[in-house]
Amino acid sequence: MDKKTSNVLEFNKSFGLITNNKPSLIDETEFTLRHKLMTEELSEYIEACENEDLIEVCDAIVDLLYVLNGMVVAHGIQHIVEGMYNEVHRSNMSKLENGKPLYRSDGKVMKGSEYFRPNLIKYINE
Repeated sequence: MDKKTSNVLEFNKSFGLITNNKPSLIDETEFTLRHKLMTEELSEYIEACENEDLIEVCDAIVDLLYVLNGMVVAHGIQHIVEGMYNEVHRSNMSKLENGKPLYRSDGKVMKGSEYFRPNLIKYINE
């Protein structure tokens, strides 16, 4: 578990917020709260970008990371998230088509013919 996640675990325990020690689903109240928090922080990020305020951009990014790490702890994947992240990275790198990226008109990277889905179940079933 990285330092960011352990800090959020400490926060959640200190404030009586949800923590799980194994991969778990959370109830609607919990996931709705996390959605609301992400939406608020993302709105702050957009506003900071529009205002060209680098300090507030950084604050919003860190707050987004904090909320994401809270999701990690709530879902109990803090012990496996790094492996899962690396698996998703391998999958993302498989989007190259003959070593070249494919882009949608808005700049999103598209899946090439060599793409494979990440195998996340292997981490949950460990």
